[in-house]
Amino acid sequence: MKSSQLSVERLEFCKKVLFFIFLTSNFQLPTSNFLNAAKAYPIFDSKLMLGQYFFEGKPSSWGGNIDASYAHALRFSEELSFVPLALMRYQGTKSVTDLAGGGQLFQDSASAAVQMKTIIKRGKLKFKPSLGYRKEMLRESKDEAWGDGLFDFAKPSAGMEFEYVYSPERYGGFSFDFYQLKFPNYQSLESQRSELKRENAQARILDSNNYVLGANWSLPLPVRSSVGILKVDLARRDYPYQNIVLSSGELSNEERKDGILTVSLVGRAVYRMGRTTRVGLGAVAQRQRYASNQNHYDSRGAKFTADYYDYKEETFKPKAEFAFGRAGAVYGLTLSYTRRQYLNRKVQDAGGRYLTDNIFIHQRGLILDVAFPLAGELKLLLSSSIADSSSNMAYEKIFRYNYTLSNHLLGFSYGF
Repeated sequence: MKSSQLSVERLEFCKKVLFFIFLTSNFQLPTSNFLNAAKAYPIFDSKLMLGQYFFEGKPSSWGGNIDASYAHALRFSEELSFVPLALMRYQGTKSVTDLAGGGQLFQDSASAAVQMKTIIKRGKLKFKPSLGYRKEMLRESKDEAWGDGLFDFAKPSAGMEFEYVYSPERYGGFSFDFYQLKFPNYQSLESQRSELKRENAQARILDSNNYVLGANWSLPLPVRSSVGILKVDLARRDYPYQNIVLSSGELSNEERKDGILTVSLVGRAVYRMGRTTRVGLGAVAQRQRYASNQNHYDSRGAKFTADYYDYKEETFKPKAEFAFGRAGAVYGLTLSYTRRQYLNRKVQDAGGRYLTDNIFIHQRGLILDVAFPLAGELKLLLSSSIADSSSNMAYEKIFRYNYTLSNHLLGFSYGF
């Protein structure tokens, strides 16, 4: 598609989003006096971490991560607030990210995002229309120029959230979000990779339109000083440039459409033991079901697999934080475990020969971190983490299924 056509698409998208927010906001545009009367609440947070990371037990050169966010909340009245937010992140440590149905290894990445959210209060009901844009660049090798990454993507988004507050500790709500994922470089580079599968032979196959309905409720838990939150998300992901693969290996006129159901239960509690000791406990339990009408034909092995991307996944992530003494140091421990079971995708040996079992993936993680207050809002940070993925899948010429990553970082954080 030509650049002029893309510009028209972006313009039409912005028009629709602005019209949507105007209809849902139901308030007059503020005058200059109204703006001058607004109370401002600037919020800044930043983090710089340097250290060494290991991939498959091999040490790397020194690298680091940088995070920064700034929000300038404007409160016009008890009923109306406006919150613009800007974020940037650079991750200089290796990561494995699932973007195309399997684990892609990246050397480093950089991202920037902006979001604008309006909060409108009517009694116990809150309306929160939002508009955002995110750009992410991912480099698969250090000599790759920024902006040329195969999996670089842009994410324009818009949403509306409704929240009803029953009491200071009880609330419920639902939301609707729309966002697009656009991979501008994937078409030009994909044709050079002959090992990619049949459905990946099309142009712009990763571009998608996403619609998400969400609901959440706060829940009473039978534990003192605790709160629980139940979340349910139902997402629809359409791929307008990816057609369905037939058993013959040819492409049909039907487009790929995926559905994702995610149910999460979040619990947390804080306990104080005397004046200087605090213990925080939390956990997230999540179950996800991913369904797609996309099939897969491996021309090299003459293997057809229906509903190739279908899987079920369970995740459990407990976390504990401890604060001791008057200095205010906080010690954290986070564990995570995820099990993904593909429902139709068969295991392959190292040479690519298909076996009878379906693919499963186990991922485990451990993070230890400490924050020491130095002066004011300046803190010294130490963090050590390890992530491990294991699978019965041995063929890894396209995606990574088995790997170990670890990071050991030292840095600072500052905010106000």
